[in-house]
Amino acid sequence: MPGAMNIACPECGSSEIRSSLSRTIGESVGKVFGFFQFRCRECDKRFSGQIWGIGSMFWAKCPKCYRMDLSTWDPEHYRCSTSMLFKMKIGGRCHRCEYCRNNFVSFRPAKYKFVRKQKAQAAQDALKKSTLR
Repeated sequence: MPGAMNIACPECGSSEIRSSLSRTIGESVGKVFGFFQFRCRECDKRFSGQIWGIGSMFWAKCPKCYRMDLSTWDPEHYRCSTSMLFKMKIGGRCHRCEYCRNNFVSFRPAKYKFVRKQKAQAAQDALKKSTLR
C-alpha cells in the first residue's frame, strides 16, 4: 500500500523496518522534533528518519512502528487499560496495527485500511476474471 509507511531503508530501499531505541542524548532530543531511530529487518542497517509531515500529521499512526495502515478491534474481546477506556468514552477510536499486533486508541482517523495480502490477491484475481468475460 503506497504511503502506509513513508520511511524506507537508505541502504537497501526496503520498507520492512522497525523502530529502534535511542542510543545518545541527541537522538532522544531528536524525537521531540519527529526524528526517530529505525532498523531495517532485511539488511540490519540502523538509521534515522522523520515521521512527521504535513500530509500525515492529521492521521493515526501506530505508536510502536509508526505505520498508518490500520484495522480496528473490539474492546469486548481485549483487556483495555483505564486510559484506553477513558479515551474511548470521550470519543477515541480503536485502532490495531497488524504488523506489530498493537491495539491502541487515538482521536485521529486511520488514513489507510489494512488489507491482508491473500484477500487483496483474491480480489485482484476476481477482478481480472470478470474483465476477461
